[in-house]
Amino acid sequence: AIKNSLIISVSTTIVSLITGMLGSYAFSRLKFRGKGGLLMSFLVAQMRPAISLVIPMFFILKKFGLSDTKIGLVLVYISFVLPYVIWVLTNYFNTISKDLEAAAQIDGCTRLGAFFRIIVPTAGPGFVAVGVLSFLMSWDEFLYALILINSQGHKTIPVAISEFNGQFGLDYGMMMAGGFVATILPLALAMVFQRWIAMGMTAGAVKE
Repeated sequence: AIKNSLIISVSTTIVSLITGMLGSYAFSRLKFRGKGGLLMSFLVAQMRPAISLVIPMFFILKKFGLSDTKIGLVLVYISFVLPYVIWVLTNYFNTISKDLEAAAQIDGCTRLGAFFRIIVPTAGPGFVAVGVLSFLMSWDEFLYALILINSQGHKTIPVAISEFNGQFGLDYGMMMAGGFVATILPLALAMVFQRWIAMGMTAGAVKE
C-alpha cells in the first residue's frame, strides 16, 4: 500500500507540476479572452464536493479500461491537484518581475527559453511548496481510492489502514501503527523542505 501511494502521489505531483507551471505561466504573462473567468473556474473546481464526481469518474474510467488501475487513479488525482497548482503558481509568477524576462529576451532568449532559464530557477521555492502540498493531497486522499480501486494489490495506504476496521471489531493497535507509518514520509518532507515551503507560501505576501 505504501508503494502504491508513493507511485501514485509522485506521478500525480510530477505531471501536475509540469503541466501546471506552463499553464500558470500563460495565465500570468499572456493576454487572451476569458482569462479571468477560466482562472476563477479553477478555484471553483476546488470547492466542489468530491463525492459528487465519484460516480462519473467511475464510469469514465470503466469506459476507457482504466478502472482499478494506478494510471486511472493518477488521472483522477490530477483533476483536482492541477487546478490547485495552476491557481497558486499563477499568483506566484505574478510576483516575479517581467523585467527579468525582458532582459533575457534582449540577450537572445526566446520566451520559452527565458521561462526555463530565468523564471523556473527564480520560482524554485514556489515549485517546492506547491509540489509538497500536491504530494500530500494525493497521499492523504481516501474517497476516490476507496471507490475506484478494488484489487488488493492496487490499494493505497489510507484505504489499507481503514481495512483494520472489521465487521466485528476495530484493531486500534494496527490502525495506530499504520497511521504512524503513513505519517513518516509527509513529516520527513515537511522537515527537509521547511525553509522552501515557508519561502514559497509567503512570497508576494507584502507588496511594496
